[in-house]
Amino acid sequence: MDEEKQAETDYSNLEVAQGGADDSAKDDAATDTVDENNKKLPLGQYLCSGDFREIICCIIFGILCMLTQYPGIPLYVRPIPNQVLENSGDIVVNLNNDQTYVGDTVTNAAVVIIGFLAPLVLQFILSKALGKFGDAHATVCVYIVTTALVGLSTNTIKSYVGYLRPVFYDLCQPDGNYEECTNADSSEGRKSFPSGHSSLAFSGMTLLTCYFLARFGVYSSSPVWRQSADGTVLMEYKPERFKRAISILCLAPMAVACFVAASRLRDNMHFPADVVGGAVLGTSIAWFTHGVWFLMWPSMM
Repeated sequence: MDEEKQAETDYSNLEVAQGGADDSAKDDAATDTVDENNKKLPLGQYLCSGDFREIICCIIFGILCMLTQYPGIPLYVRPIPNQVLENSGDIVVNLNNDQTYVGDTVTNAAVVIIGFLAPLVLQFILSKALGKFGDAHATVCVYIVTTALVGLSTNTIKSYVGYLRPVFYDLCQPDGNYEECTNADSSEGRKSFPSGHSSLAFSGMTLLTCYFLARFGVYSSSPVWRQSADGTVLMEYKPERFKRAISILCLAPMAVACFVAASRLRDNMHFPADVVGGAVLGTSIAWFTHGVWFLMWPSMM
């Protein structure tokens, strides 16, 4: 009984200490008048706040990344693959690059909507309606920075590698000797790796999935504090069972990204390694930038 009373006393002291820390944090933030019901600062105060300056910096960063899509790296021009047979003199081409261009299932405009605009608008609305204070600001920042980094890295790698697409001959229209392309706009045929559609779709859908998990899935569960028999205070993380089911549903946006990536194979625009590389690139950048503005782990929520 004495040990249980001592444990309760220590746990109460822990709560008091945490409460004092929370009160101190609230005092430090008292300089900003926040309308908690509307989850926003007054417009005049917001325009003078650090959040507004951060938004401006993110926008400038995004513009700079758009203007420097190819930072001093010229497109690597691989020779047109062909082989001349000794006996007949016939020219044999590489069938891997001799597929027919059939158009885009997901156009460039559509992938911008899927990978940037749609998830940004949806997450912004959810953050204002159901999220925590500051989620809307973090949402705008994280989507701008992620999309800028994904675009810059994808196009830089494309230019450096210069990998030929499956429809390279169709886009190149080589001359009779297969030495030069006759199509003036043949550079697109040399930008197969990584897939830009895949990287952009996976970056946007990963950001949306991470937000769903952080606010509605298992990561939204609050930690439980307890004291062990030896007096050590431990934090346990026991999410409710229904949140595990919700977490599975939170992965739904990734299905959209997978569809976009698969469509690039169906359209003969990329090889499997191209879409996998784009998916890894977009997912990793999105996961990192999400962690910069949103804390994923339950002990930090």
